Amino acid sequence: MLNTLGEMKNAILVKNQASTTMTFFTDDILNDYINEAYMFAASYKKWPFTEQLDKNVAYVAGTEVYDYPSNFKSDSIRFLQVGTQSFRKLNFTDYQKHREARSDGDDLIFTDIGRQYFINPKADASGTVSAWGQYRVAQLDGSVPAGTTVFSGSEEYGNSAIVEEAMSFVKLREKKPDEANFHHKRSVEILERIWSLLQDEQFTYHSKGSMFEWIDILNGQNKGDLPSEDRFY
Repeated sequence: MLNTLGEMKNAILVKNQASTTMTFFTDDILNDYINEAYMFAASYKKWPFTEQLDKNVAYVAGTEVYDYPSNFKSDSIRFLQVGTQSFRKLNFTDYQKHREARSDGDDLIFTDIGRQYFINPKADASGTVSAWGQYRVAQLDGSVPAGTTVFSGSEEYGNSAIVEEAMSFVKLREKKPDEANFHHKRSVEILERIWSLLQDEQFTYHSKGSMFEWIDILNGQNKGDLPSEDRFY
């Protein structure tokens, strides 16, 4: 299995029967291809191994708007607590409608949009804000062959997807669009397979109720089982 930057570089060279002394396969070019492919693979899904907890903000009663953690991706907070109390996440529109309908309500709800998140300022809560979201993955340092990716050590097969995507860039440079498309599709297939396996594992977990219940604004009911693109598994 591929685990390090050096191993990924070597895999690309072997696939192309090339060496770094050749014009199209210098270290700098390979680093660029691999990092571009890495950013594609790392952001392809909301991978559980790119999730992080931030606890750097205190909840202030009466304050609704908070800045996103600087290392979080936009719109990626999936779960939030204030102190020991869990808050429900609503999409931005429903949150605003709910606040308009119940401006004095103390419901434990929050939402996010762009680089800000919103906590019901009337919520009966106190303490530190604990936010779980997706962190921004840093590029690999091309001068460190032992450098690893977010897939290394857990889902190393994802590094094969990075190599396949990098291969698509190689083939585009060689003006071979059909081969480039083949490698891109291989990359996507690998990533989809990893995601499917992770979902299968997540669905084996048991929970009491749902921490991701959504409020039906019109009917005043909780919709814990409704599918939504904002929900995370």
